[in-house]
Amino acid sequence: MDESKTPFLDAFEQWAKEYEMEEDYIKDVYLTDNDGCIPTQYIGDDIVRDIRSKFNRPLTFIIEKVQKELGVKRDGLWLYSLIDADYEDETTYTIIVGNLEKGTRDFLYYNSSKAWNYWFQTREDFEKELFDIYVEVHKNLTRLGVGS
Repeated sequence: MDESKTPFLDAFEQWAKEYEMEEDYIKDVYLTDNDGCIPTQYIGDDIVRDIRSKFNRPLTFIIEKVQKELGVKRDGLWLYSLIDADYEDETTYTIIVGNLEKGTRDFLYYNSSKAWNYWFQTREDFEKELFDIYVEVHKNLTRLGVGS
């Protein structure tokens, strides 16, 4: 497998190391077909919290990347994720921008998936998912006049 074809995923893996995420978490959770929502070794006291983390980690990486690149925190803007985790049905995951000065919120990204289906057969597939989310967030921020 040629890892040079996945620079965005490589950056996510580096980010995960900086945040002291378990060494094999990305491989085990996102690049392996598991029998359930979360591999058993990552299940804690609250499965819903674990599902929320599964969806939130890639979104947090993207949020931090966009904030650093565009300086989004200026002018009272705040990017955050919102995860409606569900064990039995679809989990909804979003990225929202709030303008604290104006009291407004806009969706930058919105999707849903069953947690046990949210995994990728190849690094390239996961790379595409991460990059597509990143592009959509950028596109929607530009539509709102941020970073342009």
